[in-house]
Amino acid sequence: MLVVGTGRSGTSLLHELLAEDPAHRVARTWELLHPCPPPERATYATDARIAAADQEYTFWHLIAPEYRTMHENGGAVPNEDPLIDMLQFASDHLMGSYPVPSYTRWLTRVDQAPLFGAHRQFLQLLQWRCPGERWILKSPSYLAKLPAFFAEYPDAHVILTHRDPCKVLPSLVSIMATLRWMHSDTVDVDAVVNAAVHGTALAMDYVMALRADGTLPNDRIIDVRFDELVGDPWRMLQTVYARIGSPWSADIETRTRAYLDARPRERRGRHVYEFADTGLDLVETRARFARYQAEYGIPSEV
Repeated sequence: MLVVGTGRSGTSLLHELLAEDPAHRVARTWELLHPCPPPERATYATDARIAAADQEYTFWHLIAPEYRTMHENGGAVPNEDPLIDMLQFASDHLMGSYPVPSYTRWLTRVDQAPLFGAHRQFLQLLQWRCPGERWILKSPSYLAKLPAFFAEYPDAHVILTHRDPCKVLPSLVSIMATLRWMHSDTVDVDAVVNAAVHGTALAMDYVMALRADGTLPNDRIIDVRFDELVGDPWRMLQTVYARIGSPWSADIETRTRAYLDARPRERRGRHVYEFADTGLDLVETRARFARYQAEYGIPSEV
């Protein structure tokens, strides 16, 4: 199962909640960064690579302390699939960290089939000695790669999260600019804004078109609105479990409630951002995404 959606639309929250189910297998930061030797079930929670991955993120937090307010980071935290794709030198993580337009253009044209073949092999390595009943993957950037994803994993379900783009964009610009700043002394914020707006708009137009013409299997796509997810996470989770034909239990609810109780919002500080920070015109931007909001019944937050 893949969690995908526009950046800052609840993908991390949903991914981490699904990770609390003991039957689910997620890829955590330490094993994505240091996959060999493959993880062992007996030492999965105590592997020395967890501390090593923690140290790597501590380094980035020293460079940009505000990053801790934007995203949950750590060696044992479930992380995103573009870290897998870096082994093929074809990763949106690299595109987001470094301003290299020629690489971005190449990445949009590269054949995705062999990349997802390598993706499958990577997951097989991780599950070799530490299996689970179902993989729970996450990558907002796979929005534009769903045909290739389904070609490799035709029996997968995709959870597609939705949120008001005018709320998403300033948060997305903030985190993208911070990632760029970690790797450079100067950041072209206008270029970041342009990439965020056009990238998000093109990706959602693309997905809507492929769902409408039957290229993507609608019966295997589960739409989740951000307001419904944060308003009643357990109702939404039960809906997801029903769609994939998996039983919901009191134990899963207890685990997910404990997870949220231990991680209150803004515990690491408040991520401050406003739409005005983007320099965009709100009316024009709202109009650009009007069809998308209407298609999925997404309420405006700005």
